[in-house]
Amino acid sequence: MANANKYDKKTKVINNKHFKPQIIIKCYQINLQHSKTATYNLMELIEKDEIDVVFIQEPYAIHNRVVEITKRYRTFTSTIVRIRTATVITNKQIDALLIREATNKDTVVVEITLGNLKFYKVNMYLDITEKLDKNIEQINDILQLTNTRGLLITMDSYQDQGHGMTNLPMVEARNKKNS
Repeated sequence: MANANKYDKKTKVINNKHFKPQIIIKCYQINLQHSKTATYNLMELIEKDEIDVVFIQEPYAIHNRVVEITKRYRTFTSTIVRIRTATVITNKQIDALLIREATNKDTVVVEITLGNLKFYKVNMYLDITEKLDKNIEQINDILQLTNTRGLLITMDSYQDQGHGMTNLPMVEARNKKNS
């Protein structure tokens, strides 16, 4: 998984003292729908496509532990109740730190550092049974915590909250079922 920081030293810009090689981190986001087979396929995809970081919603878990992800990768999750998000770091050159005060069953916040690149990664699962206002408040709290520097947010959202999606047949059917 040495994709990040790949730089061909033979490629140079002549007469440009300010040229710096770009740092590239190859990321992937996926909802595994708690599937063991999907997790196995993801492991193959990581190897084949040299993915550095994976953001997972609904990981395959047994007894509140993400399973079937190879032990040589670092997996960051909450340890509270049912795990609904995970961030997996596959590249050993990437430093990562779980921000516990912002992590819960539906959100994993990780500080990612590679060379002089540093940013915060927020991986969220927005629960359809919760109000969108709660999620927006949580995002605002994370913005304050990270001081709005280098922030990447990925999320899985089924929220409609009356924002124009309630006319979709699947949303109407769900709303009738929940009434």
